[in-house]
Amino acid sequence: TSPNLLFERMNRTPEQVVTVANPVVAEYSVLRDSLLPGLLNFLSYNKHVSYPQRIFECGDVVLISEAKPSRTDNERRLAAATSDYTVSYEIIQSVLYGFLKNLSVRGWSIEPAEDSSFVLGRSAVIKLAESQIGAIGEINPNVLEQFHLENPVAAFEVNLHKCMTSRATQS
Repeated sequence: TSPNLLFERMNRTPEQVVTVANPVVAEYSVLRDSLLPGLLNFLSYNKHVSYPQRIFECGDVVLISEAKPSRTDNERRLAAATSDYTVSYEIIQSVLYGFLKNLSVRGWSIEPAEDSSFVLGRSAVIKLAESQIGAIGEINPNVLEQFHLENPVAAFEVNLHKCMTSRATQS
């Protein structure tokens, strides 16, 4: 992906990400550290499709990790988004709750948090045993504008490996 998609369009402060040594084009110059920008980009290319739109992606992100020999860490994540004129935090929250319940994940919690990609007061972090495993919320109108999206979007992203590991240790 590109730093523009990951940071500027998502209203995020630029962070250190893995850079591709000799990218063919600027749109693919870094490795993604989040799935949500890709989902919003997908929605922006599909505004002509009927609403509501509900999408998800299960995939890897690459994070900087100085402790690893490769100085990177791959993390399998699941992200979901829904877009419609009536979308709210509660709708995506019910999707997340259903997902965690169907996986039999126990001990998770939702705590209000501020994230510049989400609407102030309409976002939270997802925690599992005091460890943050994801984020959820309504996408900030400034971010929607950057992606030329006219309808509200609510989304979440969660570390799938931590959810599955938690489930395995609870059995």
